[in-house]
Amino acid sequence: AALYPKQKRIEELLESASPESDAFPSVLAECCVLNAYCKRKSNLMLLSEENLPKPNRELFLAMQESARFLKCCGIDAAATGEEYADFTLTQIHALYDSFEALIEAFLPYMHRMTVSLSGNGIRIAMEADQSPELPITALPIERSESDGCIFLTIQAEGGAGI
Repeated sequence: AALYPKQKRIEELLESASPESDAFPSVLAECCVLNAYCKRKSNLMLLSEENLPKPNRELFLAMQESARFLKCCGIDAAATGEEYADFTLTQIHALYDSFEALIEAFLPYMHRMTVSLSGNGIRIAMEADQSPELPITALPIERSESDGCIFLTIQAEGGAGI
């Protein structure tokens, strides 16, 4: 149930574009981004709070993989900074789901992005053509803009990250 909406979206995207069309490479790239989320989300779902190492790299690795596949979409993206965090598994799920919702909202407009962990969540800095309305997520998101850059912070409830 957690993966079905993304898998359905991948199916719809692939059915909507012919492999011979000019749009197919960008459709396939978006599918790669969604598939990276599905892969990492399923990995997280196999963990339990008891077998989650403290600290761990799970959230950083998920963001890093998403950044790698954003490059398929022509977006200069990277996960940087501290790799280990002490978030609970519930926090990791909520942070990663919120991160993915932001990626999907900004995907049509984004040119460059860096993402990193902070003690209380995830920090994102990006350059984009537009700053769309923020998606509804399980966690609060702070947005600011300066000098053509958009800064987003996803706040983990209770902090305790790095």
